[in-house]
Amino acid sequence: YADQVRHFFEKDAQLTRYFHDTLANGKWNHLMAQTHIGYTSWNNPPVNKMPAVAYLQLPERAVLGYTVEHGSRGRRPGTGLYARRFPTFDQLNDQAYYVEIFNGGKAPLDYTISTPQEWIKLSATAGTVTFEERVYVSIDWEKAPQESTAGELVIAGAGRRFTVAVPIRTAPTDASGFLENNGVVAIEAAHFTDKKETPAVSWVVVPNLGKTKAGVTVSPANAERQQPATGAPSLEYTFTLFEAGDLEITTYLAPTLNYQKNEGLKFAIAVDDEAPQIINLHEGEDQPDWEYPEWWNKSVTDHIKLKTSLHQGIGEGSHRLRVWMIDPGVVFQKFVLDRGGVKASYLGPPESKVMAQE
Repeated sequence: YADQVRHFFEKDAQLTRYFHDTLANGKWNHLMAQTHIGYTSWNNPPVNKMPAVAYLQLPERAVLGYTVEHGSRGRRPGTGLYARRFPTFDQLNDQAYYVEIFNGGKAPLDYTISTPQEWIKLSATAGTVTFEERVYVSIDWEKAPQESTAGELVIAGAGRRFTVAVPIRTAPTDASGFLENNGVVAIEAAHFTDKKETPAVSWVVVPNLGKTKAGVTVSPANAERQQPATGAPSLEYTFTLFEAGDLEITTYLAPTLNYQKNEGLKFAIAVDDEAPQIINLHEGEDQPDWEYPEWWNKSVTDHIKLKTSLHQGIGEGSHRLRVWMIDPGVVFQKFVLDRGGVKASYLGPPESKVMAQE
């Protein structure tokens, strides 16, 4: 791929010269002269700059390496025995995670992957790798123990042997709604369990208004400000936690400007019967008008606003996430409930599995 980058960078220059010097006897000379490779900001770079590439000198022998999907970090291949863990499997989410076997050398790598537990299922038990391949791991829940425990995988090849833990857990028996998966619940705003409206204000789902699904806002857009109370327009989402703990909830919102020029557009949020927390979409955005402040750059480049709220001591089991309208113009896109498991990503975690309702 590094060679291809170099090749096509030169090919681009050849095409530009042909366009200027040869095509129609040079009629379009200079028309393609603006630099166009190597942008890092709004302005074009002074010259075309090829993206950085790197060449590696690999050992002639095969070298066994692996990485676990969402797993904890380990040491580099070749530095001795080390253990890693898969995320925890549970019967309700019925996860399948991969372990990626990769070759750190030039010779083909023969590997085996095995487990002493009959309840651990593998998509492959051996293979030969030139670069890398994935083996998927899942659980046969009919054979799995009833209590929370851990099995293991043994990965071997090229004179190396590694052990990876495969933990499983029991899930709450009263689960409902969106299910926690390893410390995370992610909910698209359009998938509410219930909604409350008034004769003057209703909720509207706008398809494709959002980074991953849709937007939810109120109509009309000039509705009167509300107070979070029993009769105020609200949305509810049912979810289940597998362990008790504090929750940090991140609300994904469309980057609406403070068009009313008041103290900011607001909404309220709570878990179960908590007192509603008032969230100001525009808190801290009072920088001078002649500057492009960081909040504005972030809103424009990412096309999203993220607002967080902390909810303490939320117990194991089923709960309700409640969101109230205060100001019109607030557009909800997604809610991410973090009990300590959220990984860094651009779009946030994918939506959680929903417990089927009988």
